Amino acid sequence: TSNAAALVTRNGHFVAAALEDVFRAERLDWRDQPTRVPMLKALLVHGCTWGKIGGILDKTYPPDGKGKTPVRRSKISKFLGFGRADISRVVDGNDNRITLLGDDTIKSGEMHEYKLPVPSSLLNSREVRSVTITLSWTTPPAFTTADHRAVVLKLCDPNGKSNYWEGVGTNGKDQPPGTRAARGTVIHVQHSGAKLMTNARGQIALCVQAMAKPSFEREEAPYAIAITIELAQTLRSGLYAEVQQFVRQGIRTRIAN
Repeated sequence: TSNAAALVTRNGHFVAAALEDVFRAERLDWRDQPTRVPMLKALLVHGCTWGKIGGILDKTYPPDGKGKTPVRRSKISKFLGFGRADISRVVDGNDNRITLLGDDTIKSGEMHEYKLPVPSSLLNSREVRSVTITLSWTTPPAFTTADHRAVVLKLCDPNGKSNYWEGVGTNGKDQPPGTRAARGTVIHVQHSGAKLMTNARGQIALCVQAMAKPSFEREEAPYAIAITIELAQTLRSGLYAEVQQFVRQGIRTRIAN
């Protein structure tokens, strides 16, 4: 609607200002980056939730019964989309919430692995409330098939599966089903749990994998991924400095299939 377009444009202004501040620290202009559109789109969606109305519809909207949740939530998403945007969750800091943003370009057959630093304050806490992941990308159009996306990305673990880490699941989260992502260029999932299970180095691994239609294998797809870890309790001070140190050391490695 016209009202929604105005509100999203206004939110986009706040996101752009935040990106400008981040890239200015690296003496870069985010508007010159090939990933500028995915970054803006990912952060606009990243703060979205269905909220109370989503919970009400999920309990009352048909179909009901065992195994019907994906179908029901797919129908609800036609009304609510990704939900109401809360930009403050993206551009403002918080003592119990940390957000990381990554961006790059990827070709078909490649897998980019992100090893996320988990500070000791998170490792020792059993108060993990949620982990939100948003992946956005742009792709050339393919007009010869029903699916016009020439390049498709997906989120996975290092083994190519959807088990990102133990201890955190999707139960209890009112959100569009993962199958909705198969029709667009945004994946937005929210996980909840009581503890993050990490590898031996105190990290959680998350991968972005690319697949392309024939004749588009050499196309590079710009993408951006935003990840927020939120706790139910207030973290100790110094969290951001600890995470920043990990990030500056270089936390991503690439894997070619």
